[in-house]
Amino acid sequence: MIFDKYYLDEIKILVDEESISFFDPRYETRLFLIPFVKGLLNWILTGFSFSLTHHYFVSFLKSSKPDLVLTAMDVSATFYSARQSVASWSNSRFVVFQSGVRRISDMNSLRALLPRDTFFCLTEDYVEPWRGKVGSPKFVASGTLLSKFYVPRFGEVPQTRSAGFISNWRTEENIYRRKGVAHAVFYKPEIASLKLLLATLIEMDYSLEIMGSRVGSESEAEYEFYVSILGPGGWSFSARSDTKDSYRKLSRHSVLFATGTTMAYEALSSLKRIMFLDMQSVGHLRHEPGYPNHSNHKSSLLNLRDGEEGEWKRQIGALIQMSPEEYSSLAESWVGAMAVHTSDMDFIDQVTALLDEDPK
Repeated sequence: MIFDKYYLDEIKILVDEESISFFDPRYETRLFLIPFVKGLLNWILTGFSFSLTHHYFVSFLKSSKPDLVLTAMDVSATFYSARQSVASWSNSRFVVFQSGVRRISDMNSLRALLPRDTFFCLTEDYVEPWRGKVGSPKFVASGTLLSKFYVPRFGEVPQTRSAGFISNWRTEENIYRRKGVAHAVFYKPEIASLKLLLATLIEMDYSLEIMGSRVGSESEAEYEFYVSILGPGGWSFSARSDTKDSYRKLSRHSVLFATGTTMAYEALSSLKRIMFLDMQSVGHLRHEPGYPNHSNHKSSLLNLRDGEEGEWKRQIGALIQMSPEEYSSLAESWVGAMAVHTSDMDFIDQVTALLDEDPK
């Protein structure tokens, strides 16, 4: 059984030969009427404890008795509360795929997962924080599921004198609603560093492409944001069309630059050469590179530090000149060996093995 539509197609590939049901906590597609009515009655009888969706999900689990319950909604309160509620009588194994960077404060703290459950983490540094929050499942520091399906494996550096910046731009309204600060505050690292980075790349005879994150009219506003920083010329911009296209763009460039975005770690785990802008100027508003153990990576070659702009050219050149073996070792120090070496087939094999195990 798959909980929620996020990563739905990719999770279906993992269990391609199995009978699959889909539970929609957003109520956008199918509603299972009998489990819903039973869940509604339980919600009323328990004095409206938890949410209606919690009781509906528990009722659905009771009626369907799945072998595996899989989700990429790694911070869903409903998923964890239901897992806790069914622990005493359900033999189902619960499988979670971390789908992006997460603050420790955003992690669910019910400690609901059991030793027979499995949690696939973004990086090795996330294992202990998750363990302190979600319980005692088997942890696999694998990288994201999407990256294993859509990011090509890299080895040698492409013979192009081009660089890409992975945009993490959102509208002013979005930033103020989520963070309560102005655009100029939240995007201080980009505003402070991108023009200097562009000048360094031009000096090295490299082009720069801003790889957009938004679509439609928002993409136009995103482009204007970068024009306000870089001016109208000397760089290019490509709007996002879909998720797969965003991953394909990674292969265009010899080196990538990013803030602490999910795609940055996905690129690292695929051995794409990537460097990070300094995020200290915005403090807790954004993830510093290497979060949640960013202090372990502060002196890394991959960090372009504020106040050390004179070193950037040397750092970029050193990264590009690294042998594949040297860069693999460096990437492993950031995301863990398993995240680097896990493939899409490894995901399929591990999930298949769970189906074959005795649930007791």
